[in-house]
Amino acid sequence: MIICLPKHDKAQTPTEYQSITLLNDGYKLLARILARRLRPLLADKLWKTQFCGVPDNTILDAVAIVQDAIAKSDMTHNSLCVLSLDFGEAFDRVAQRYLFTILKAYGLQECFVDRIRHI
Repeated sequence: MIICLPKHDKAQTPTEYQSITLLNDGYKLLARILARRLRPLLADKLWKTQFCGVPDNTILDAVAIVQDAIAKSDMTHNSLCVLSLDFGEAFDRVAQRYLFTILKAYGLQECFVDRIRHI
């Protein structure tokens, strides 16, 4: 089953909807709901160098910054070291108790955090 959720409050055209495929488990739906509720907090809480999940930042911006740094290094003949880290499955390894404490510290209502905890 595919459900289309509006990307913003006044969605009217098909491109303004995000399709979600419902599987036997509702984790994708829950993730979308959580992301939508947390999105307004992200811009204030995350660093400007964070690209994933930050409004108006895309992975292409990160690539452009790296390319600019390499070009500047070439032009100025300065050494440059580029380090790329991949924290594979990092989210699956976050301690839930810590996550819920942080969510409360960021001002999310306790009833919202408690609902997440019991899912």
